[in-house]
Amino acid sequence: GVDLVVGTSFGYMDSMAELAAQYPDKYFLHINGFRAGVLGNAPMNMSVADINTYQIYYLEGLAAGSVTKTGAVGIVATYPVPVVVRLVNAFALGAHYAYKKRTGKDIRMELVWLMTWFDPTKARDAAISLIEMINADVLSSSEDSPTVLQVAEEYTTKKGRKTWGFSHYTNMYEYGPNSHLTGHIVNWGVIYLEFYKAIATGTWESVDIWARLGDYLPSRWAKPPEQSTVGKPEGPVYMAQLNSAIPDEWQLEIKRRYEQMKEGLFEPFSSEGNLDEPIK
Repeated sequence: GVDLVVGTSFGYMDSMAELAAQYPDKYFLHINGFRAGVLGNAPMNMSVADINTYQIYYLEGLAAGSVTKTGAVGIVATYPVPVVVRLVNAFALGAHYAYKKRTGKDIRMELVWLMTWFDPTKARDAAISLIEMINADVLSSSEDSPTVLQVAEEYTTKKGRKTWGFSHYTNMYEYGPNSHLTGHIVNWGVIYLEFYKAIATGTWESVDIWARLGDYLPSRWAKPPEQSTVGKPEGPVYMAQLNSAIPDEWQLEIKRRYEQMKEGLFEPFSSEGNLDEPIK
């Protein structure tokens, strides 16, 4: 008897489009897909939405490049599909920029594809291999568990090798209190509420919502770095708290870019300043 069906995996997309055609009096929302009525390849009672974290992955890269002592960072990734590739690339841009500014050298990055969204065993093996083989002391991950952060915590507390990790989608600080650098946190409720309201008010349209930093906030104006809301819940996606191990000048740079991205003044892939703009 439901009015709205939400599919939360990429693999549900085609099936949802078929069901939407079979049940024209119901509404369907697919997360992280490309089929919507506005594109002409799904019924008008189906919409798609996503919360994009690539902007914060760039900021996580800045954090990584600012703290690495070995000059090597590892990335544990899921599938080589666009939604993940842009996360990898954003992180790599940020890490390279920060490390180059610090040392004048190129950072070393290695990537392991898991070919699965969730597999703690594979994620653990990948994380260990990156630490042992390239001496990575910062690990990024898009696998849907806290495993990589837990491995970083294990190396930090039990093996005497300081290693950093990040939150992924939820605040995972408790899984690595000695190794948690920062991370990205999403709030899907902000997106779902838009579709609940559309159904309740009879204003449904087939749309593609691509939420990013700054969306659904009372104000998108960039605050000065010293007044940044980094670390505070806001909108559909926000940044976890910054570890004090991140040098002060890089904390300010992360906050500056975070605020600029909320207002649309900076983008990791299209803005100038990833390589040679001085920190202000």
